[in-house]
Amino acid sequence: MSGEALLLDDDFFRRFRAWETSELGHSPVTAHNYIRQSGWLLDWARGELGLRRITLPQVTEDLIRAWLAHAEERGLAKRTRKGVVLSLRALFTFAGKVLHYDGPNAAREVRYPKVHRMEYPHPFRASEIRAVMDLPLPAWDGRETTKRQRLIILRDKWAFRFLLETGARVGGFTRATVADVDPEIHLLEKGARERDVHLGPSLLEATRWYLGEVRPYFVRDDDGRLWCGRNATGKAPGRPGDSLGDALKRLCLMAGVEGFRPHRCRATAARVMFRRGVPLRAIQTQLGHADVSTTLGYIAVLDDEEAKAIDDVFQDRWWESGTGI
Repeated sequence: MSGEALLLDDDFFRRFRAWETSELGHSPVTAHNYIRQSGWLLDWARGELGLRRITLPQVTEDLIRAWLAHAEERGLAKRTRKGVVLSLRALFTFAGKVLHYDGPNAAREVRYPKVHRMEYPHPFRASEIRAVMDLPLPAWDGRETTKRQRLIILRDKWAFRFLLETGARVGGFTRATVADVDPEIHLLEKGARERDVHLGPSLLEATRWYLGEVRPYFVRDDDGRLWCGRNATGKAPGRPGDSLGDALKRLCLMAGVEGFRPHRCRATAARVMFRRGVPLRAIQTQLGHADVSTTLGYIAVLDDEEAKAIDDVFQDRWWESGTGI
């Protein structure tokens, strides 16, 4: 097929997504990530080349290397840069096998950054969790803008607590529905894996309060999703606010807690469960790890004082500060 016919447009990516999911059996999340990551380079390339549209043959080795240098200057993580190169390789492979493209696979000739063994995240300390959960609400003055600000903080506190106690991934959490709750929640996570996560009595009560008092304020056209904000990527038409990650990062910064990462919540959940005597295999199931060795990387023993302080925070009825808004 000629290069002119290989325009990287919506139709190309629609066919690529269908091939990835139906022919290769990859999850829709994997196909979405390939498209999203390759799009970072393509958006940059359009600006560099001064083009509104770009074809696959225009994605050359030199262009990819130039983007990698640009991304390194911007401080993008090695894992991110590697993901972009692998995504481009997938596009070239699809074009060759399905669209009969006989040009070179430029991405295959580019060496991506070497990524070292994953460093496991540090859990949140009890003092950090306490600072977030004790963050005061704006003084109530009867104004609608103040009501919204108070409800956003309460919403984000609930989500933070939910991730801390369950160890749920952001993607699975934002796809969960209201019907999935009681007393476990059904999650669909990366790789299309499904799992049920148990909610403790306090968290279940807080979740029911959230469903009755907070969620209805934000949801207009109800699609049944539990989280009443944008999804993990921030793309959710009709949904208010930032993505979940941005919302929780903002919440932590308001409480003076820096370095928020969703995986810190998972590390906290793993260590709390281990301290409570939950079997390793049960923790693996709760976190959704395919290999128990991954779970072991999250495990470390909490001292008694730290463990008790975290348990005390988990028992607080923090949501009562927002009752009656």
